[in-house]
Amino acid sequence: MNHTTERGILQAMLYQSSEIQMPRVLRIHRRLETGDRLNDDDLTFLYEVCRSVERMRVLVLRHPDYEDYCTRSVYLLREISSLALANERA
Repeated sequence: MNHTTERGILQAMLYQSSEIQMPRVLRIHRRLETGDRLNDDDLTFLYEVCRSVERMRVLVLRHPDYEDYCTRSVYLLREISSLALANERA
């Protein structure tokens, strides 16, 4: 795959992530901050988001100018995991 094609794919993936997935991820995060628990739909959705970020990561290794977005996404997903676990234990 050439450089231009990879950048186009990354831009499409970033659009889907930022405009479609992240609003729901942020809503889930806010719910967890209030002590709510993840439901099965949340878990399925977050699994797909993690898979998307992992696919993006492969391309970001060759295009480091997109690294910041992926890093912030991974951090947010890690925070969601921590909150979800704490809420389950409460």
